[in-house]
Amino acid sequence: MNGVFPVTGRLFSVLWRLRLAWLLLTLLFPVLAHAQALGLKVRPADREIISEAPRQIVTVAFQVHNGTGRDGQFEAQPALPPGWRLITPEYPFDLADGETQLRFISFFIPENTRAGDYAFTYSVNNRQQPAISDTYSLPVRVLSRLKFDASPLEVPGFVIAGESYGISFLVRNRGNVAVTLGYEIGSSLGHRLNPETGTLTLEPSESKPVRVRVESTGVSELTLDLLNFTAWTTDKTITADATVSVRLLPRITGTEQRYNSIRSLFSLKAVTEERGDRRRSGWQAEMSGGGAIDEAGEKRIDYLLRGPDLRNESVLGTLDEYRFEYRDPRLGLSLGDRVYALSPLSERGRYGRGAEISYRTDRWQLVSYSMADRFNGDPSTQNAVRAGYAFNPGKRMDIHFLDKEGENPGDIWSLRSRMEWRPGRATDLEVAQSRADSERGGAYRGRIDDSSHPFRYQLTLLHADPEYRGYYRDQEFAFFGFDYPLDDKWSLNGTYRFQRDNLNVDPERVAPVERQAILGADYRLSSQTRIGIDYRQFVKHDRRPEPEFDAGNDALGLTVSRRLEALSLLGVARWGETEDKLNRERFGTALYLASVHWQATLRQSYNAYLFYDDNAHTLERQSVQKTLGLGANYRLSAASTLNLNIQGDLGADEKPYTLNALLEHRWSNGHQTSLVARHSTGDEKQTALMLTYRVPFGLPVSRKRNVATLRGRVLDAETGTGLENVVLNLGGLIAVSDSEGRFSFPSVKTGRYHLSLDRPGASVDKVSVEKLPKEIEIRQGDDNRTEIALIRGATLSGQIRVYDLPDSVLPTQTYIKVGATDRPDDSPDPPQRPLKRANVLADTLVTFINGEHTIKRLTDQDGRFRIAGVPPGRWVITMDENNLPVNTIPEQRQQILIVEPGEEANIDFKVIPEVRKIKMLEPLKEI
Repeated sequence: MNGVFPVTGRLFSVLWRLRLAWLLLTLLFPVLAHAQALGLKVRPADREIISEAPRQIVTVAFQVHNGTGRDGQFEAQPALPPGWRLITPEYPFDLADGETQLRFISFFIPENTRAGDYAFTYSVNNRQQPAISDTYSLPVRVLSRLKFDASPLEVPGFVIAGESYGISFLVRNRGNVAVTLGYEIGSSLGHRLNPETGTLTLEPSESKPVRVRVESTGVSELTLDLLNFTAWTTDKTITADATVSVRLLPRITGTEQRYNSIRSLFSLKAVTEERGDRRRSGWQAEMSGGGAIDEAGEKRIDYLLRGPDLRNESVLGTLDEYRFEYRDPRLGLSLGDRVYALSPLSERGRYGRGAEISYRTDRWQLVSYSMADRFNGDPSTQNAVRAGYAFNPGKRMDIHFLDKEGENPGDIWSLRSRMEWRPGRATDLEVAQSRADSERGGAYRGRIDDSSHPFRYQLTLLHADPEYRGYYRDQEFAFFGFDYPLDDKWSLNGTYRFQRDNLNVDPERVAPVERQAILGADYRLSSQTRIGIDYRQFVKHDRRPEPEFDAGNDALGLTVSRRLEALSLLGVARWGETEDKLNRERFGTALYLASVHWQATLRQSYNAYLFYDDNAHTLERQSVQKTLGLGANYRLSAASTLNLNIQGDLGADEKPYTLNALLEHRWSNGHQTSLVARHSTGDEKQTALMLTYRVPFGLPVSRKRNVATLRGRVLDAETGTGLENVVLNLGGLIAVSDSEGRFSFPSVKTGRYHLSLDRPGASVDKVSVEKLPKEIEIRQGDDNRTEIALIRGATLSGQIRVYDLPDSVLPTQTYIKVGATDRPDDSPDPPQRPLKRANVLADTLVTFINGEHTIKRLTDQDGRFRIAGVPPGRWVITMDENNLPVNTIPEQRQQILIVEPGEEANIDFKVIPEVRKIKMLEPLKEI
């Protein structure tokens, strides 16, 4: 009990502060989300700040409202961080004018996702009129988790494509008990691994290597293969992963290129659709690409040419688009079809055809565009200018001007400030004024994002006058959302949203007020299990004297997520009650959701989901929605994947379903083929197919200047034959010699480079005859050729030994007495006496010199030195005398060896006592 009260007191303290903030927002302000005043509206139906661990399923709900004034068919495009997997596929759906539909999206966070902040974006647009769209982005924080220790051990820096190679990982048990681990290794290119899975047992503090053989395949360009190693305990409570990258070098080193080219893709699509008794088909061609057009990489173009429009031919068809963009460090130019945006209060983004030009300096930026809506029935044009100044990379100020015609015409001026005060904390403030004939209106918007502390929150406030002619009009709203971990197990989260439209309560239009508040808490039973509970209150009423609606819903929700080895499970339940005050009616509401993801192997995974919605997010009684979905993903080979999904509506009488299949294959020449098949039932059966063939190519855009090709040959100096698979490095560029020893570096910029060997090839005992790296000057127009001769390396080894006099010799016998006869100091030494080995000389510098080659080594504790792989020839070996014992000298100060290729030569240095000469002076005379 002593541990309960502090946690309880802390919880009450936090709740009390949140209650005060809640009341303040309720009384003074309105709340967030990217809601639109008119048109399509997308907003979350539940919590908006998400915190989750890897290998968990996350499900979010969005409400999509059609307020465009006309019925339409819409499609959603969820955007996930790279590597994250969408469990629930998205299909086109119909929305009548004024209708709201609830959309559930489930996605899976992969095992190896690093802890940090990510974003999940959900976009919805009208298929026939893409300008009618809305987007909402949710922040997702991936939590840190307990890891087992795994790290790369032996990884080659590069491998010639098509060869097999070995890698190894080191797994260490940091605990104090023995543990049995399972492990799995995967290749991003789908290479065959041996072994691919296995187990190992580690004693406390024990480490073991896991060695893997990789069978690589051929590639046409320099390619990275990411190898991911994952180890886990039997109950999956502790996991570890490590990722390494290996460069695959193509055997063909490339061809000479005289032009700067940008990577491009040509696609040809064929679509066909059968709906009832009607069959339609069509073809669409597309060419797209982008890249630098100069050798410095400062000038870039991007383009897209696609047509004709196939949306009327098939549900899988896409619209026609044509655009071109140019950018350099100062100037930018854009022409054609795209989304043109200015600022949140002026124009958040409108799709159309137009032109944009921009100019920037280190601090200033000027942008102007003119566009016309391609699909709006009424003429809708915009002319805009933006001028901005950056105080530093995280703080800038912009002023905007927008002249718009068509829907809500007028002129708009706005001033916007975006400041990042420190990492994770930023503000975005904007004020605006519009003018149209005699009407003037104003708007303001402010947003604060702070994730720099454990207490993460977002606050957005917005007000737009009824006369305002910008993106938002005649509305105000506010939003506050937070996520706060109390400790390792408990966390709190909540949101509050307020929105009010028709501020002057025009009796001809509804004047809705919406309030939604959610407060929840999460408790982690273990690293594998999380339980969440939340309370939601939602009210909506019409402020007019004769309202059309006045209702509210209170609901209690429960969430359970669980990981079981390769399974990830999620269950959500919500029970509530809706009160319709106008009709004086009460009815119960319920929501049940279940998702499961099974990663059977690295090459196949399965998922399933079930939604049951009994008016949980609507205030009007509607029919119960029941949706069941199944999915499977297969990596058939390193170049082929297959995805299958089926989704059915179990609540309808006909129980319609949609089946979707996607087969993709990448050919050895880089070409790609994909086949999409979709079959759906309902009011009428519909079957659609789309076959796509893509060809990547390089589009020449300008002639290269100051470039040339370096050619050469690697040969055996003893036989003159060429050496294969020798990897050469020219200032970071890589080439591989062929079977005749020939190599080339095509299209290298002229200048001075250093040529070196990254790997000698099959004969690893060979060394270069001349000193490497070798300086080479590449000149334009010259015959740039070079030759590298390799020869078997020699080995030099030896020992430094210290000798002393025999025990029978007295120290004084090593001296010579020079008497009063003035015997010269250079008189002959006494006869040489036998020496005995006394010691060795450690940590002594030995220098090897052979022409340009100079190599130095220190002797080990046994006085030994060794150097392998040196060029054969004449070597001069010397030892450093500064480390010699007192009264000793080397017998030879240098030694000369002539070694043959492949020879192992041994040499010893002897350190002997130094013979000292003493001159005896005559006695001093008395005075």
